[in-house]
Amino acid sequence: MKTHILCLGDSNTHGYCADPNDCADHGIRFNEEERWTCRLQKALGDEYLVTEEGLSGRTTVFVDPIHESMDALSVIYALLKSHEVIDLLIIMLGTNDVKERFGANAACIAAGMERLLSTASLPEARKTLSELGWTGADITDPEQLAADRVNQAAQDARALSPDPALVDCFLYAYDAANLKMLLKARLLGLSAPALSDCGTIPADTLRHAVTDHRYSTLPAAFRDAMNRLEQNIVTGIDPMSIDVAIDRAMYQLIFSRLKGTHSPVTLQYFRGHVDLLNAVALLRVVIGE
Repeated sequence: MKTHILCLGDSNTHGYCADPNDCADHGIRFNEEERWTCRLQKALGDEYLVTEEGLSGRTTVFVDPIHESMDALSVIYALLKSHEVIDLLIIMLGTNDVKERFGANAACIAAGMERLLSTASLPEARKTLSELGWTGADITDPEQLAADRVNQAAQDARALSPDPALVDCFLYAYDAANLKMLLKARLLGLSAPALSDCGTIPADTLRHAVTDHRYSTLPAAFRDAMNRLEQNIVTGIDPMSIDVAIDRAMYQLIFSRLKGTHSPVTLQYFRGHVDLLNAVALLRVVIGE
């Protein structure tokens, strides 16, 4: 097996070219003869495999309020798993951490890099999870472990909450995510994706509903949204429309469930969440995405 080198970075690793006149192909990305990762591969020879994992705008640990999943910390474990076995990990990050919206000084950025490095190996990631109380230092199925922890947290919350509806409102997001994945996979002719068991609706129920185009077993908001999407599929539909329709149905369901509760804090939380999503959408339009 070749010695595998994973290069984790930002636009410098991705090869983003701000001015098309600066790169040979006059595009927005330097070509294979120009990118440093490709030149490293050429210099090392056939005994090595150099993998690019570059994302323009990526930070070390700072969560971007405009773009999702831009911090390396939140995705490092998944990246390590998807690219294993890794013999050498090269991390070239930190440039985007100086953006004004993060308000971080040099010490904060250095601390962020140190935190990222501390979890940048599978053994260390497993150790960190174990120290946080995630049972078993030898974690062979972290995805299932995470799902089990969410389910346990939901059970504990239901036991403590005077109204189970309050807990369900926080779990509808898993139902929505499952519906999105199932419908998109069916439209693209892909095999059924792995679903989360953390929602309020059994995964098998959702899988059969989308496969059979029958949604009578779903809550009214999800049922109506899926039926409308099925009607629109005939004339063509894009993935973003699917996300918007299902998210809208999810919030309709949430606010419907909250009507009968006496928790103004929970209601205020979800109203604020919707306001934040709308603000992010507006920002994307303003900056031209």
